[in-house]
Order: sequence, then structure tokens, then C-alpha cells
Amino acid sequence: MERKPIIGISASLTYEREDSSLGYETAFVSQYYIKSIIEAGGIPLVLPITDNLEIIRSYIQNIDALLLTGGYDVNPELYNQEPHKLLREILPERDHFELHLLSEACSNSKPVFGICRGLQLINSGFGGTLFQDLSLAPFETIKHTQEAKLSTETHSIKLYGILKEIIGEDKCLVNSYHHQAIDTLANGFEVVARANDGIIEAIFTQNSNLWILGVQWHPELIVKHNNNSKKIFELFIQKASERYNNLWFKKLKI
Repeated sequence: MERKPIIGISASLTYEREDSSLGYETAFVSQYYIKSIIEAGGIPLVLPITDNLEIIRSYIQNIDALLLTGGYDVNPELYNQEPHKLLREILPERDHFELHLLSEACSNSKPVFGICRGLQLINSGFGGTLFQDLSLAPFETIKHTQEAKLSTETHSIKLYGILKEIIGEDKCLVNSYHHQAIDTLANGFEVVARANDGIIEAIFTQNSNLWILGVQWHPELIVKHNNNSKKIFELFIQKASERYNNLWFKKLKI
């Protein structure tokens, strides 16, 4: 029986009342990420936040690929900006944790998939910048923070490169839950999706050591009925499997 790839999913923190039975700080990951990984053929492994570099290295050594999840705003300090008045809640310890995860994953040639904040963290980590709020973009934007149900696709995007290849179309519909977006694209990345207003919706880079995909929407929330989202998760799991199988083949040759 073929081994399923292990996918590390970056956790976030939620803060409960101090008298809560859950405790004041609670590590969590949305079940939508977990179910999406399982449905695509992977084994999810939640990675709680830590500043211990030895533990972070161990996390990466024990997974085949990394999923960076959505959540808090990325701290503008990461791209050398002061906080704008429209910046929302940040969690610096999560930023630092995920930057170390990203660095270790890249150093060990582990595929990386970033969703929403995950895309923004990747772009910032590789030297790009963000609009701290979409109102700061120098052009008129469409509605990117939908009020419709989580599973409802509300706007279209244009597809390029790898996304156009795997989806087989040059456009598709997505959901949208973000108030920040990429401003300056990080060096070495290509845009593989844009909204009709020009906002970057997906980025990608690959070489002999790297495979990194980031999307601005939330495919995990629509994957049950949206075949395009299913294809994206299946591609990620495929790349994780290839990474594991290549390492195993090298061990056998040795």
C-alpha cells in the first residue's frame, strides 16, 4: 500500500476568557483545511506555534509538505512599513513561527501551499510587500470581503500558468475573505491568477529545489462542490508524494 504524504498545517492561536475551561490561549486549525487534505489523499498534521527552532526543524523533518493557513493580518514590519490605521489584528509570534517554517521547508525542498494570509506571508517572506488595506490600492477594487456564505463563490479571476494548466480554463469563480493583498510581488514569483480589478489572486514559483503556490481565496471552504479547488489540493498532495518518493528512491540507491 502506497504511503500517503504527511502535510504539516500551520496552527493559529485564539484567546479565550481566562476563566474558560479551554484555557486562555488555544491552538487551533480550521477543520476545513484538515478535511481538504484528507479528501485529496494526504495525512494532516497540525503544527502548533513555537519559537523553538529545534522543534520547528523537527516539524519540517517529519512532514512531506507545508500548508500555511489564513488568519491574522501580516505584521507590516516584515516588509519595512509602519502600521497603517486600517491594519487589523496581528500576531507577531505567528509571523515569526511561519517564516521559520517557510525557511526550513524551502531549505529541505518541501512543497509549500499558502492560503489567503499564507500567500501574503510567503510574498512578505521573499521580499514582497502588501497593501495593508485594499482601500490603499491605487485603483478601484471590487468587493473582496464577501458577506455571502463561506461556500459561495462571489467573483471571477483570470488564470495563468500552472493554474490555467491544471484547471483547464482561463478563468474561474472564487470566494473572497481578505482586506489585504499583494502590492509588490516578491522576486522569483509569477502571478498565476488576478481578479478583474487587478488584485493578485495567486502566485507560484518552482525550480529544482522549490515548489511554492499561494492563493488569495479560500479553496478549502468550497472544495466539496468546486472541482477547481479540488484539483488544486490534489496537485499539492501530488507534489508532496513526489517529494517523498524521490527521497525514498535516493535512499534505495544508496
